Amino acid sequence: MKRMLWCIGIVLVAALAAAALFTDIFSRDGTVPEAEGGPHTVAPQPPPPQTAPPAEPDDPGDGYRSDRSDPGAPKTIGSRQIIRFDCWFSTMDLAEEDAALGNHIYQLQAKLEDGAVKGSYKVRDESTETLFRAEQTFLDALCALVERYDIARFNGHSVEVKGLPGDFGVDLTVEYASGERISVDDNQDCILPGEFLEELHALFVSALPNT
Repeated sequence: MKRMLWCIGIVLVAALAAAALFTDIFSRDGTVPEAEGGPHTVAPQPPPPQTAPPAEPDDPGDGYRSDRSDPGAPKTIGSRQIIRFDCWFSTMDLAEEDAALGNHIYQLQAKLEDGAVKGSYKVRDESTETLFRAEQTFLDALCALVERYDIARFNGHSVEVKGLPGDFGVDLTVEYASGERISVDDNQDCILPGEFLEELHALFVSALPNT
């Protein structure tokens, strides 16, 4: 009887020692003690769900503002040579009709072709257009103007308000010899600085014949 009790005691001691060893190993392999009680396993946390931008309605009504701007568009331009410039802008929303540019819709274009500059100046609402040719220095002055007003900071802006007539806003494209590009379009607001537009207009007018 004593031998049996002794054997049972040895077995219990061995079982307790094994349990303690297993608990120690398990605790060092991904468990932490609970605030009260024994250890528990910390479950891995799943990554936060990715939220997609809200989809535009299939048929948005008038007044719906669609913003397709590219926040990753470069805001600095390394090239100093413009090869094509196309700027459409409206001053129709200005309160003062006697402002420097009046209330008009302007289309100013210039491109480098065969070593010379071919350009056009058009007041769309007056149906007048004048073609001109200029030296490379015209594009040099245009590039300096774009740099001075940091127009590249607007690069990638693209906003459309559905239902508006085509009489407001701005649409600008500037292409450089390096392949760099500035693109701005907004059919509600002409977001470019007024001083820039005034100097831009004056530069094109100075290139017109008999001016």
